[in-house]
Amino acid sequence: GMGRRSRSMAQQLLMLLSLAAFLVVTVVHSEAVEAETKEAIAGGTEDGDNQDDNHAHKLERRDTSTKKVNKIPKTGAAEQLTPEEYGNEAHQKRIREALKQMAQLADGNGNDRKVTVVSATQSVVSGISYNYRLTFADDEEKRVCLLNVWERAWLKDKDEAVKVKFECPAASEKKRTKRSFCAGCPAGLSEEELGKPEHQERINKILSFHGYTRDNDFKVLSASQQVVAGLKYTYTVQHNGKRCELGSWERAWLVEKEPEEAYKYSYSCSNASRRRRRSAIPGSVRALTDEELVNNEHVQRVDKILVANAGSVESSKSRIVSGTVQTVQGKLYKYAVEFELAGGVPKVCKLSAWERPWLEKSNPTEAYHYTVRCPTEQQEQQHARKRRHAKKVGSSNELTAEELKNPAHHDRIKAGLVSYNTERSKSYTDFEILAGSMQQTVGSLYKYTFRVTTEPDVVCKISIW
Repeated sequence: GMGRRSRSMAQQLLMLLSLAAFLVVTVVHSEAVEAETKEAIAGGTEDGDNQDDNHAHKLERRDTSTKKVNKIPKTGAAEQLTPEEYGNEAHQKRIREALKQMAQLADGNGNDRKVTVVSATQSVVSGISYNYRLTFADDEEKRVCLLNVWERAWLKDKDEAVKVKFECPAASEKKRTKRSFCAGCPAGLSEEELGKPEHQERINKILSFHGYTRDNDFKVLSASQQVVAGLKYTYTVQHNGKRCELGSWERAWLVEKEPEEAYKYSYSCSNASRRRRRSAIPGSVRALTDEELVNNEHVQRVDKILVANAGSVESSKSRIVSGTVQTVQGKLYKYAVEFELAGGVPKVCKLSAWERPWLEKSNPTEAYHYTVRCPTEQQEQQHARKRRHAKKVGSSNELTAEELKNPAHHDRIKAGLVSYNTERSKSYTDFEILAGSMQQTVGSLYKYTFRVTTEPDVVCKISIW
């Protein structure tokens, strides 16, 4: 009985131990699961927070990013320029060149006018069109003028690549009328304007350039002014009994770089039956007629040349024998003037005048060059001998010892020796001319007698025709 009880108690104890072990395992497992669950929840929350933060950050960056502003002006729409923009050198240079082209930059004394830009706009229209509203410091009425510059840089033709227009209210008629200057549009000049000295001086320069002066019947019939890459003046006049057209194309900005291109003068005349055009070809020489030489213009020019070269000729009596005019960066006049010296001896001198009137303001000392050249006594003697020789055509004229010293005779003998005998002439390089003569006979026949210096006993004679 004791044995059965012991086994029963052992079995019960074993069951209790098994149950306790099961409970311990269950609790441990539950705690592990709970810990993993908390960790997972914690991890999930952190990841979610990070994702939310990143999303919020992205939204914040997208919202605060700077939006691009398109500043390109619409085609045809005018864009207002700020004072800083139109005050830069590019705009100021554009304004100066445009005003110079329209002959509005310089005042009456040739000085640059002070220009103030009131406002400016630019617009894109088959290129770029700039509009400037300007005032001039020397304008008493303080008128606001409009300058338009239309640039199309891709065009090769300079006149088409840049088009300029200038409009300014006329003086004392600011509200009623506007005086407009546009490229290519000729504008008539009134009688009051034609009476101004500048137009009369311009007409005189055109006439002088082509070798003319005003006659008694000279009259200005009409005139116009045209802006075409500078200023072009056209005068229709009555001159020498004909209807003539005088032109002056002025581009003052070329005076320094290309002075010969700065001023172009043209002259053309027509009568009832036909039209005659006279043009000066650069470099061509035209002989002045006897009728032209007695004109006051040439007489006065000769007087100016003599005054500028005071003391070069001591004679009060003179006569213009001949003259020419040549176009060469201005006008070059040459005169042969005969002076009567003491005792009635005539003397012919060469006078010249090189005139470049466009240099009067910038370089007055170079505007006019006057020279006088008269033959020396020795040259006059040579001319006298030539005249004497010319009179004795066919007869032999003995050459004097003084004449034989002329190197021309020595060179002539050398050339004759080479032509006669090349080898022998090499030994006769040094010689002394003993005698010589010259004869006019369908040319010139020279005869020389000379002694070879290296062979004193050798005396030769040579004839050269």
